[in-house]
Amino acid sequence: MNAAWTRLSSSVHYARGTLTLREDAWRLPDGQEVVYAVLAVGVTVGVLPFVDATRVLLVGQYRHLLGAVSWELPGGGAHGGEDPLVAAQRELREEGGYRARPTPTSTRLRTATRRTA
Repeated sequence: MNAAWTRLSSSVHYARGTLTLREDAWRLPDGQEVVYAVLAVGVTVGVLPFVDATRVLLVGQYRHLLGAVSWELPGGGAHGGEDPLVAAQRELREEGGYRARPTPTSTRLRTATRRTA
């Protein structure tokens, strides 16, 4: 299915650190040409930390876009070249004050792969 999509162009409009805002133009299989805005944020990690069998840790963080505190799972951006599991451990320590037992369990989730109007 993806092979029928043809990238026509890609242009960066803003870049700062690991954050990049660009526009990608594509020709779809039906011949229609569309432009998608893409916000690339680099490698990010999140932790679902169980503090006991029935409780999960959430952290309150002020979010400028919301203008309020948001209750969230601990997480953030990995440093350049940092292993995602190491980054997850670091974020849990920094934001929640906890250390997790070493675990081989890791999964990759893509939480924002959709186009929104």
